[in-house]
Amino acid sequence: MREVLGPVDNQTMPPGTQLPSPPGGGMCRGPSTRSRRKTMTSPRRLGPSPGTGHGGVEPLASQPDPKRARPGSEVTILVGGDENRAVEEPAATRDAQSDVEEPEVAEEEQVEQAQVEAEAPLPSGQARAGQVATITLVNFMCHEHLTMDFGPNVTFISGSNGSGKSAALTALQCCLGARARDTGRFKSVHGFVKHGMPYALVSVTLCNEGPDAYRAEELGPRITIERRINSGTGGHIKIRDAQGRERMSGAKEVTALMDHFCINAANPVVVLTQDLARGFAGQASEGAKFQFFEEAMHFQEIGANLRLANERLECMLAANKGDEAGLQGAEADLGAKKSRLELLRGVEAWRATHVKLAKGLVWKAVAETEADIQEVERDLATTFPESAEQARADAKAACARKDELDVAISREEAKVNDLKEAIEGVTQTVQALRAKKAAGVQELSSARADLRRLEGELAGMRSEHQSMAEAISEVDGRGAAEQRARLERSGAAVRAAELEAEAACAAVATHRLSMQEGAARHEAARAAQQAATRAAVRAERGVGAAEDALRALGQARRDPVQRFGGAAAAQVRRAIEAAPRSFARRPIGPVGAALALNDDVWALAVECAIGRTLPNFLVHSHEDARALRTLMTRCNCRATVIVYNFDHPPHVVPAHLAAAPDVLTVERALVFPPGAEGSVLRNVLMDHQNIERVVLERTADDALRRMRDLAFMRRHQITSVWSAGGHQAYLRGSNEVLTAPNRRLVPSLARDTSQAEAMAQQDLAEARAQLEQQRAEERRLASEAAACAALRHQAEAGMQQAREHLSQLEQGLADARTQAEAVREEAVAGENDSHAKRLAELAGDIASSAVQAEARRDAVARLEAAQAELEARWQEAQGAAPASARELEKAQTVIEDCARERALCHEKETEAWAHLDQVEQSSERAQAVLDQLEAVLIQQLASAERVCPLAEGEAALEALTREVGEGGGPNLGARGGDGRPGEATDSAVPDPTAADPLSTRALLAWLTQLSARIARREREAGAALGDLQLEVTRGERRLAAMRGAHARSDAMCSLLRASARERVKKLRRLQRSVATLLDRHFGSYLGMRGHAGSVTVDYETRRLRMEVHIAGGARVTDMNALSGGERSIATVCLIMAMGYVGQGAPFSCMDEFDVFMDAINRRVALQFLLEFAYKFQDRQFIYLTPQDLTALHEAEENLVATKKISLPPGFLRTVRMRAPRSEAS
Repeated sequence: MREVLGPVDNQTMPPGTQLPSPPGGGMCRGPSTRSRRKTMTSPRRLGPSPGTGHGGVEPLASQPDPKRARPGSEVTILVGGDENRAVEEPAATRDAQSDVEEPEVAEEEQVEQAQVEAEAPLPSGQARAGQVATITLVNFMCHEHLTMDFGPNVTFISGSNGSGKSAALTALQCCLGARARDTGRFKSVHGFVKHGMPYALVSVTLCNEGPDAYRAEELGPRITIERRINSGTGGHIKIRDAQGRERMSGAKEVTALMDHFCINAANPVVVLTQDLARGFAGQASEGAKFQFFEEAMHFQEIGANLRLANERLECMLAANKGDEAGLQGAEADLGAKKSRLELLRGVEAWRATHVKLAKGLVWKAVAETEADIQEVERDLATTFPESAEQARADAKAACARKDELDVAISREEAKVNDLKEAIEGVTQTVQALRAKKAAGVQELSSARADLRRLEGELAGMRSEHQSMAEAISEVDGRGAAEQRARLERSGAAVRAAELEAEAACAAVATHRLSMQEGAARHEAARAAQQAATRAAVRAERGVGAAEDALRALGQARRDPVQRFGGAAAAQVRRAIEAAPRSFARRPIGPVGAALALNDDVWALAVECAIGRTLPNFLVHSHEDARALRTLMTRCNCRATVIVYNFDHPPHVVPAHLAAAPDVLTVERALVFPPGAEGSVLRNVLMDHQNIERVVLERTADDALRRMRDLAFMRRHQITSVWSAGGHQAYLRGSNEVLTAPNRRLVPSLARDTSQAEAMAQQDLAEARAQLEQQRAEERRLASEAAACAALRHQAEAGMQQAREHLSQLEQGLADARTQAEAVREEAVAGENDSHAKRLAELAGDIASSAVQAEARRDAVARLEAAQAELEARWQEAQGAAPASARELEKAQTVIEDCARERALCHEKETEAWAHLDQVEQSSERAQAVLDQLEAVLIQQLASAERVCPLAEGEAALEALTREVGEGGGPNLGARGGDGRPGEATDSAVPDPTAADPLSTRALLAWLTQLSARIARREREAGAALGDLQLEVTRGERRLAAMRGAHARSDAMCSLLRASARERVKKLRRLQRSVATLLDRHFGSYLGMRGHAGSVTVDYETRRLRMEVHIAGGARVTDMNALSGGERSIATVCLIMAMGYVGQGAPFSCMDEFDVFMDAINRRVALQFLLEFAYKFQDRQFIYLTPQDLTALHEAEENLVATKKISLPPGFLRTVRMRAPRSEAS
């Protein structure tokens, strides 16, 4: 019923014909192409079978695809009865056959046949595809949670008002694609959400078994449609398979599923709501009833399909008329081209020579290109490699000599530094000795002056004492002599004590000096020992660091990740790979593990430039950074975490800032991984290390030279320049700075770690040797410190003894002075004259002055000895300075000579590298030329082979050689090839006296001149001969094809016109048959209660009139005149009659169909509902009633008694519902 006119293949239409296509891609399509089989192959739904002549139409699935028709045949659609199929018909018999008539059958016989087929019961079986198995409601209207199962045949649901029966039916409509307005409840689906709840959830499970299953391999035997309705906005609808997995989503998928099962939840024949059940028969107008009937029978879709088919047929007719005009124009154009073709028949001789020239020219070009390729290959194979090897050898020799000179210069510079330090030390020593000598001379002069003064005073006092003693001796007697003797003895004792005390003081001073010297030597020895100990500790650390570096290199050889952060970094990376869900985007790191170098020669320079960034990790967000730091803390890794947006586009270096292609930067030396990870690494290194602005050079001198190019540095904003050996050259203000390489830096990016391991082994050996040396020095200084400590202790012991002796002498001196004072006082008391007193005083002064003079003499002697020693040391130091100066001058001369030789070696090396670069560039250019020549050769060979084989080309060249040798050319004669006066031919022949008259250039000139002559002739004709011949041939073929297509189009249009007329006839017969069946079944259902009735369908006025004759009453046409129960039963009878005739849905639902029925009407209605369900056991029926189900069992018993129908086990299922409550199901 849904498909009236099948699709027309555009290949059978004339060229240029375009027909509009309806939505969905088919030509005449109903609600679903997948539901046609079920709708069209069920005879009891359409009345008569397709073979009866009306009502049935074969599905398009039985028609072969016109596109698969055999060549030379054409698809013809024969419409009418069971001949509605596609056949392949030869073209010879196609025009004679335009239509096929099918035998007419009387409508009464068709109705009788349909009635017999419709009343035959079907066997019971399993659930049909599309039937409802289960429905689940959560927070839907009055239900908090409800789950309900349905039987495959009949399910009665009873419950009091307010129990939620209609809510379950509304949920079924809502989940199967009906709009909220179609349910009669709310205008919006959000009204279905239970009050106070955030959402409602409806799940409907449909059976999906049997031949009508929908995508059974993907969805399985059950399909669950789940719809979520939010209280506010939003929601979703999903389709799940038998295992509950989501397979599809969206309203379009649900619509496709409903179309496949032919389910329209808004159609009352499928779902009859309680509002329609109560008032449909009385409240709906005849026009509304007709529209309801037309919707149920799908007549609207059939009419639309017929109209669309007619519109397309008109398009085809119009296109066919246009093709006739085009056919006439093509015939006229072909005649004109044939007349012009005759003008070009006279240039065949020219074309023969033109062909020979074309063949010879392409193979001559191939030969010349092969000669050029051989010459370039010879240069690449011999000349360039020899030159490159010689330049490389010269560069290596110069570099080796330069390294030797660097070693010699370093050795001499170290010697110069030592000599300068020695000279400086000698100078300082001489100056110190000179100062000490001057101070000693001054001190000696002072001591001598004091000695002379003391000696003069002592001589005067002695002279005075002697004169006074002589005077007193003359005056005094014997007693005075004794007194003087006592005074002299006491004075002598005091002088002796003073001398001993002075000597003791000198000894104490000597011991103090020795002790200070010993303490100073001991402190110096201890300081030297501590310095040696610290140096040994540093050496031990150096050994440990060298061993760790060597161990790390070994581990890095096994695991390259450990080059960048050690085992902790490798452990962090393994932790990242083990927990990928901990991060929104997988971190990148260590940075160095993802990078590589174009050449390992730049490994040390790149390590110096960006080495601090290589152990770092990169993350996409701060959340990932926190997660990564947690892992790093757990793995004891101290690398830096850089947060960078991985979705940031790659940085683009502006053209004016980008360095020239021949300038190597760190960015160009690195190899980044492909994809987004490489872009992120490049962006981070450009942001953090400016890799696009750090230049790399081979040597330190090249780095300095590059750095001095201020215009280049400023134009490209270069930050620094690094040499391959690790030297850095940069500008600090106006000063040039060149830093020395870090020998302990390991190039971690180098692919070959053998050199780094060798350097690490060498560093370890040097560190161990230095450690052993420092330990020996430490032991030597420890022994010296012990000896100095022993001498210090000895000096301290002597000092203590000297102090004790001095203390004893000072006590004796005090006693002697006391005794002398007593003697002096006694003498003074005995004397009465002043001479004796003065004599005693002089004796004491003489004694004191004598002691002082003796001490001063000892001091003068010591100062003279020290001065002599200083003089000797000063003379020795002055003698050492000239020798060191001579050695320094000699070392500086050696350095200057080595520097000059090194500059010459550097120039030679630079020239060698420059020559090597030139050779390599020349080789690259030659290789590029070779590649171009080979590509040209391939193209030339392909072109030449397309033109002719090699043998034909060589034969053409030989023929051309003979013609040139004979002095002739293409024989055009005095007249043109077409008999008209032509041009002279000598200008088109190469000069035989030329160096190579058959060169590519000469042949090309010859071919060009000849082509110009042919073109001139062709211009006169309007086209080239070959082109015109091809156009004529194509025009003939096109004209034949257009004629054939026009003939086929005429046949197709005639066939389609007949088919359209026949299908309109079929539709009319189908409408009459459906109206007859509807009237008959409506009357039969009313007759089961003793009533009578009829249904009249007026297709012209689009009205459906119902007449009911209640038993014992008059005939009624106004349904409002009936009672509520009578209207209800009339509505049920009409719905069942429509469902019997035209509905193909797998289930039907009726809500409160018996609301106004009395007990007898309800029992009868239940009986014929059961009988109807028994006859259509492939359909599912769901009935909702607020009344009890006692009458159901009576109806079942009456069915057995009156109709002899016994319902199979499980055929009838009843469900009793109670008022909804929380957690109820």
